[in-house]
Amino acid sequence: MSNSLKGRVAVVTGAARGIGQAIVRGLAAQGASIVGIDLLNCDDTAAIAAQHGADFISQIADLTDENAVGAAMDKVVEHFGRCDILINCAGILPRMEWDELDLASWNRLITVNATSQFITCKAAIPIMRKNSYGRIINFTAAIVQTPATGFISYMASKMAVIGLTRGLATEMGAHGITVNAVSPSFVTTPGQVEVGNDSIQPFVTQQQAIKRDQVPDDIVGLITFLASDAASFITAQTIHADGGLTYH
Repeated sequence: MSNSLKGRVAVVTGAARGIGQAIVRGLAAQGASIVGIDLLNCDDTAAIAAQHGADFISQIADLTDENAVGAAMDKVVEHFGRCDILINCAGILPRMEWDELDLASWNRLITVNATSQFITCKAAIPIMRKNSYGRIINFTAAIVQTPATGFISYMASKMAVIGLTRGLATEMGAHGITVNAVSPSFVTTPGQVEVGNDSIQPFVTQQQAIKRDQVPDDIVGLITFLASDAASFITAQTIHADGGLTYH
């Protein structure tokens, strides 16, 4: 089977920059049409997609708002008539020690990193089921397998994503929809730099078997494979692209 995505329509959350933007580039190179959903403007990502001749549109939406996500998915159907691939890339990674962690901060992490992926899946799956075809790729993180301090709520949110992935894969297998999760190491992105998390990178890199910083492009090949027909019998899995940070 081919890894080509020609004729497929993909929705990528967090598409404005960082990992999401790199994924759009990879999907475009494989021939997909793409919808980028983000709170930020996706003009730079649109220019990248255009370089590959891809049909790209963007939607500004709060992924924690069920109505906003539903409206964005309506636009996907209006423009392309279908949704074949959903990649849940958007997320946040604030660092907060236990004594600083309050309920509001906890709820924000769970909502942005886990509940948002549930919301997008709920919006996309009815469209996929009409064609008995779908590829859903969620993002968890290798940190859930490592002893790191200051990330309790983040770890909880990313473990929730694994549970969502496994349960949803079981429910959707009969409908031709696969559901998998991707687990990267620490990837320095503009968002990480803004909150000062880039200082963590050297420590994490030294723990990896591959001792170089992970960059967004390191994940793209895995994403395009899982989104393709070549991955039709892979579902309910958490696949680690973390440079050997964790063993499984």
